[in-house]
Amino acid sequence: MRIEVVPASQFGEICADEFLAAMAIDKSPFFGLPTGATPLPLYAELKHRVEFGRANIERIYPVAIDEYAGPREHPGSNHTYFRENWMTIPGAHTVFEFDTRALDYDVEAARMEDLIHTLKGLSASFLGIGLNGHLAFNEPGTERHALSRVVELSPESRSAATRTWGERTPWLGLTLGLGVLLQAKRVYLLASGKHKAEIINRALTGTISPECPASFVQDHHDSVVILDEAAASELPRSLIAAKGDSAAAHG
Repeated sequence: MRIEVVPASQFGEICADEFLAAMAIDKSPFFGLPTGATPLPLYAELKHRVEFGRANIERIYPVAIDEYAGPREHPGSNHTYFRENWMTIPGAHTVFEFDTRALDYDVEAARMEDLIHTLKGLSASFLGIGLNGHLAFNEPGTERHALSRVVELSPESRSAATRTWGERTPWLGLTLGLGVLLQAKRVYLLASGKHKAEIINRALTGTISPECPASFVQDHHDSVVILDEAAASELPRSLIAAKGDSAAAHG
């Protein structure tokens, strides 16, 4: 596990550096992509670089790691999020995603699981972390090898979604399972802000357990954790130094 701690002002830049470097993993890389506030600086930086001829993302095939079980075109859906933040990047491929218009969500989840297996797995998983330690919609209690499936969203997940869904936040979500996300050749965990400091400390220093799904990142064979200084503020300095202290290099 490599930990990168960077100033908040450079978070998007460093995430973009890592994102583009991960293209070397496969000839036609498939990346699991997150939504939410955390990756917004990443997508903005990628768009800036591509528009100014400093990067090209045409080889990347994006895969949505989760979706709310609600109207597909709702402003709070991940489908809308990707349309507004990923598809505006020149050269971006359409996202492989859960289709909430499906008549049977269990069948839809199985379709996405089969798709990942057909692709021989993800090249890289880019993951945010929920305040309860969830990865995608793999809520606390999820086993390490869980399949892609329909889940009941935790109160924490529903509360976090009210900024885009309001009081009508869906109760259910569709998610790639930990068995898919953590079988990626490389796993990236991204977090920013003081409000993520406590769960980041728990995920990276606590017991590896289904009660904190993000803790499984600790034992992945090739994991990279990118944090701004606020999100890293509760980590022991010894852990950051032992895993590669990048704060000085990027400060």
